[in-house]
Amino acid sequence: MSKVAKYGKFVHLEKLLNGTFRAVVASTYKDSTLTAAQQDDENRKSSLMPPTTRIGIPTPTGIHHVEPIGRVTRTTEIRQSYYMTSFTKCADDSDPRFDAFGDARLLIHDPKAFGERVVAAAQVARRKWAPLFAPAHYFNPENGHPDYLLSDPPDMREFLPWRLKDDSYAWQKEWRFIWIPDTEPVGEPKAIEFPIGSLSDIAVLERLKPVL
Repeated sequence: MSKVAKYGKFVHLEKLLNGTFRAVVASTYKDSTLTAAQQDDENRKSSLMPPTTRIGIPTPTGIHHVEPIGRVTRTTEIRQSYYMTSFTKCADDSDPRFDAFGDARLLIHDPKAFGERVVAAAQVARRKWAPLFAPAHYFNPENGHPDYLLSDPPDMREFLPWRLKDDSYAWQKEWRFIWIPDTEPVGEPKAIEFPIGSLSDIAVLERLKPVL
């Protein structure tokens, strides 16, 4: 992965370039005022299980397996609040669909150094929270998704639910910052900003639309 980008409003991306990182509560993306490219339920994903699925039902004598009539809907739900920020691997050629995110793009030339800076700063900001970067995993709701990815290292496999996306969003090629609190935040969770230092050595801010 040689480059990543973040699309958004110029004023917000300028703050990131100057060293202020912002993570929002994942449930924010359910907001109906967002564009279709942005809006999604990041806490709840549903899909159909394979036709050969057998359901285990606990009984006094053990687990009894039955074959349901029709397809069974499987829902994966994250009930604890968590924070995230989305980037994309679509950094070389600007897909016009990204115009829905804003008028600018922050092009990051060294994703590894960027990820290390953000994770280190996040650990300072909230020492007991779990910060990580990972690509989104796109799945077809008609076919379901695995419990974990064999391609992931063992210590990453438990985090798949935080990375699931319907494959209708696959064009976005998302690379996601995920920040999981150790306990449920008190009160209404709000976006969190923390310093990561200037990115001028590894990133450049570009306008996608002319200033009127």
